[in-house]
Amino acid sequence: MSNPGIMSYNGFINYCYADAASMFLSAYGIEAPSGRLEVLSGISLLGAHRLSEPDCEKLYLSLVPDPSRLDRAFSLLGHGAERENATEPLEALRRGLEHGPVLVGPMDMGALRYFPYHQHANGADHYVVAYAVEGDSVRVHDPMGYPFATVSVEHFLDGWRGEELPCPGPPFHMWTRPRAGRPAGDAEVFDAALSWFEEIRQSTPNGAEVIQGYADDLEADRLSPRSQSFMTIFLLPSQARRCLDYAQFFGEGGARELAERKFTQGRLMGESLQAGNKGNWKQVATLLREYADIEDELSSRPFG
Repeated sequence: MSNPGIMSYNGFINYCYADAASMFLSAYGIEAPSGRLEVLSGISLLGAHRLSEPDCEKLYLSLVPDPSRLDRAFSLLGHGAERENATEPLEALRRGLEHGPVLVGPMDMGALRYFPYHQHANGADHYVVAYAVEGDSVRVHDPMGYPFATVSVEHFLDGWRGEELPCPGPPFHMWTRPRAGRPAGDAEVFDAALSWFEEIRQSTPNGAEVIQGYADDLEADRLSPRSQSFMTIFLLPSQARRCLDYAQFFGEGGARELAERKFTQGRLMGESLQAGNKGNWKQVATLLREYADIEDELSSRPFG
């Protein structure tokens, strides 16, 4: 189904999970756009949670991007890859690199010293593609805008251990040797995705109350400047893009109502970004409440 009313967005957005996965697959001749991987992972379909850090209260309009969700996206597209939690991480990385680039994550961004602001990024989860180990350095493509970046083995392993991540899993997680399966037809992918989204809906707490509470704190000026900066730097632009990707996917599959809901959520995030950049946080709070109303509606109705 054509979708003349929903235009895709191309530009710099913090999509590290999906961008790194797309780069990884491309090294093996497998085409998988990052926007489609983001959608099929189901990370930002529904859900909201807050993380409290020193002088920064973060709102996430998503689920935690655990590795199994990326496996599900690969599977829905007919692809696969070897996934492991390495017990001897450097040796496992070297073995994986014998076959080609390796997708690595989650990592703690604070350990990646090529970031000029790494000292402020402790505890932020991140994904990169490693393509070489040379001496005491690891070479990576980092989707945050750092191709051909170099990090010491010591700092790479510290970040890969991920001890300070807010939702740490087993350390030293990676994917190697991806393989392209028999491509699923568009209708097959869409139908399977709707079943996956319904699983997510049934297992995900309704995030509307969390969003409303954050909007209340924002309106009452109870959030720090760092919390506000997190919204304009990451949350609002990323969520606007995510919602637009969902809207396009639903529209292509003929689910007009779902497409309209996600498109509206994306517009609300884009308008919130503009208001936040102007310091109009009361307006951002109003727009977040509108977003929460749609979140509540989507959480209450089955997909498909």
